[in-house]
Amino acid sequence: MDTENKYNDFLKKISDFTGKNLKHKDTVIFIIKNAISQNKENVFNDLIFYSKYVTKLNRILKKNSPFDIKMVKEEFNTHIEKIKQLINSLVIYDNENYKTYIDKYFSNSKESFAFFLELIEDFSIIKDYQIDNKKLW
Repeated sequence: MDTENKYNDFLKKISDFTGKNLKHKDTVIFIIKNAISQNKENVFNDLIFYSKYVTKLNRILKKNSPFDIKMVKEEFNTHIEKIKQLINSLVIYDNENYKTYIDKYFSNSKESFAFFLELIEDFSIIKDYQIDNKKLW
């Protein structure tokens, strides 16, 4: 099986298991490949952990919640920056594609931020899978 099919099969297994579709599969595969090729699986594990946390914080912010919203917003913003740093540490070495990812996920537009939140949710789905299965690849 070629590498691309291996990653696509892996993400399909995650989608089938969690019942959730990943919206940015190509980007997720790109980041996974970079993590593996640089022996940074621990960084990827941090990325999916913080993504799960930010996804939960985002849900709290969208609802009327009894939580201290100011504190939740601060946590949300802090961890959004942490996730950006983690992603940058995984993709910075691929200069060819790096600008594409910066423009799509990190530019200062509502659309870009929406894409970024969807990407974070994709990583959160991978974390859900990891919690139940323990092993990613």
